[in-house]
Amino acid sequence: MARTRKRKPLESGETVARKIWLAGLGAYGKSVEDAHGQIDKASQEASKFFHDLVSKGQSIEDHSREALKERISEAKEMISEARERISEAADSNTRSVEEMIGRVRERMGVDDAVHMRLDALARQVNALAQKVTGLSLRKGAAKGKARKPPARAAAKPAARKPAAKAPVRKSAAKPAARKTGATPARRGRPPKSAR
Repeated sequence: MARTRKRKPLESGETVARKIWLAGLGAYGKSVEDAHGQIDKASQEASKFFHDLVSKGQSIEDHSREALKERISEAKEMISEARERISEAADSNTRSVEEMIGRVRERMGVDDAVHMRLDALARQVNALAQKVTGLSLRKGAAKGKARKPPARAAAKPAARKPAAKAPVRKSAAKPAARKTGATPARRGRPPKSAR
C-alpha cells in the first residue's frame, strides 16, 4: 500500500517575506545587544584600567617626592657643613692675622697706649688744620675787601695811562753763560761737558 504523504500547505509569499523581515530585525537587535554588552564591558575595563594607572602614577609621584626631599635635605646638610668649614677657616685666619700683628707690635715695642696717643695726636692735627684753613679763608676775604677800588665819579672820565711792559723773565731752561769765555750752549742740546 502506498502511503500517502501529507504535505504541508505552502506558505504564502507574504508570510515568508514577513518572516525574513522579522529574522533580519532579530539579527539586528541581537547585534545591537551584543555591541552594547561589549561596549559596557570595554568601558568597565577601560575605567578599571584608568583607575589602575591613576593609582600607579600616585605611588610613583609619592616615591619621587620622598626621593626629592631626601636629596634636598642632603644638599642642605652639605651646604651647612661647607658654611661651617668656611666660617672656621675665616676665624682661624683672622686669629692668625691678629696674632701676627700682635707679634709685630711686641717686636716694635708698640702697645695699645701708644696707639691711643697716636690717635689723639692725629685728631689734634686735624683740628689744627681746620683752624688754619678757616683763618686763611678769613684773611683772604679781608684782603678782597681791602683791594676793592674806590668808586669813580661818573661825570669825570679817568685818563688812561699807558700800559707798562711786563718784565721779561729768563727761562729756566737756558743755562747761564760761563765766565770762562766758553760759548753759550745751543738750545735743546746740553753743553759738551754734560754729554
